[in-house]
Amino acid sequence: SARQLLDHAALRAQQDLAGAPLELARMRTVLGEAYHNIGDPRLAQVLLSQAVEGLLEPSLDRRVEAAQVMASLSQEQTAAGNGVEGLRTAREGLALLPARGHPLARAQLYSASGLARINLQQFAQAETELHKALALVAGLEPPLAAALGLEVGDRLSMVYWRWGKLVQAEAQLRALIGQVSGNDRTRLLELSIRLGRVLREQGRSEEAWPLLQNGLGQAEQLYGRRSRHVLELHDALADLHMDSGRWDLALAHFQQRLTLGAQVEGPDSLGVAMAQFNLALLEQQRGNHARAGELLQQSWQSRVAVLGADVPMSWRAAVGLAQWHLAQGQV
Repeated sequence: SARQLLDHAALRAQQDLAGAPLELARMRTVLGEAYHNIGDPRLAQVLLSQAVEGLLEPSLDRRVEAAQVMASLSQEQTAAGNGVEGLRTAREGLALLPARGHPLARAQLYSASGLARINLQQFAQAETELHKALALVAGLEPPLAAALGLEVGDRLSMVYWRWGKLVQAEAQLRALIGQVSGNDRTRLLELSIRLGRVLREQGRSEEAWPLLQNGLGQAEQLYGRRSRHVLELHDALADLHMDSGRWDLALAHFQQRLTLGAQVEGPDSLGVAMAQFNLALLEQQRGNHARAGELLQQSWQSRVAVLGADVPMSWRAAVGLAQWHLAQGQV
């Protein structure tokens, strides 16, 4: 399988390139991005972090190259739910660049910064960062401009979706889907998943259903069950079933998401914490209040442990937990 080949390549790189630090750092970058593509964020972060450290060693001092890798690392950190770390890494990458030049690296870092700000619910700032990235993309050579333009455009759709501008988000996604090559199955899948979620939030469940259900089969076929794409689809399908009152089906998707999330992201990860919070809301509706309280407590503790208490993601969990206590008469 692709995962087995990557695991073998990572082991051989560590052994065979130990005396060639630049080649080792570059191989770790390639491997980190490959693990990203198959949906393994933990190994992607480890390898990309090691690549950055290697490139910034005084004997190499490859600052621009390190900055580009930091754009990828920032995206992995944000995708794992840690927008604070993602934004910090993107800013540090921008600080490594000279005052002029290097539009590709700068665009990648603005794109990563925009993604982190979406996670932090700083939507106006995210939109500004992404438009900075698009302005730089316009000056790149066509192949690079097309690929990076799609990525940044996708993130703009995320801004509009999370900001509640659902009509703009849908229009952006449909335009992007029309631009994607049929060979780019990963990008098409990601855009289709997001379109399904946007349609669901507009109350258009019948249109959302085939996109999400078919997407789950495609994701499992392309990446296997241990993939961030599969995790996202279990989340989305659980939400769709909850909307329709199909609680048993929603519960099955949440349970699969938690089980797979513990394997892919780690049991104490922010992704698992968010899934615990969503499952708690379902358990409250099903009348399982004790179980809901346990899940809310776990979700809040995990968020605080990773992010601290003073960020929106932790506040949301704290409010949910406080509401649960009030509902139990525990003032």
